[in-house]
Amino acid sequence: MSTSDFIESLKAEVSEDVFQRLMDKFEPLIVQRLKHNSFTTQEAASYLNCSDRMLQLMCKRGEIKFYKIGTDYRFRQTALDEWITTQEQCTGTV
Repeated sequence: MSTSDFIESLKAEVSEDVFQRLMDKFEPLIVQRLKHNSFTTQEAASYLNCSDRMLQLMCKRGEIKFYKIGTDYRFRQTALDEWITTQEQCTGTV
């Protein structure tokens, strides 16, 4: 192995190590932030690329998780992402 190959290999290892350390540190913060990120009905429908009416029907059928503040529906981003993942697994689409 030449010196330049060794240096490139070392750079790659260091880069991977630094990346992994950063991910280990920031992943819990990212997950927490996503868990607290919530959408209105219009925002959630836009996120799912569907109509407000379709989203309301999915809520009434118990297909998608939501919570209410007064009469307003709210949707956690993590719940929407879980629903998307479930749909992908059921239909085999990506």
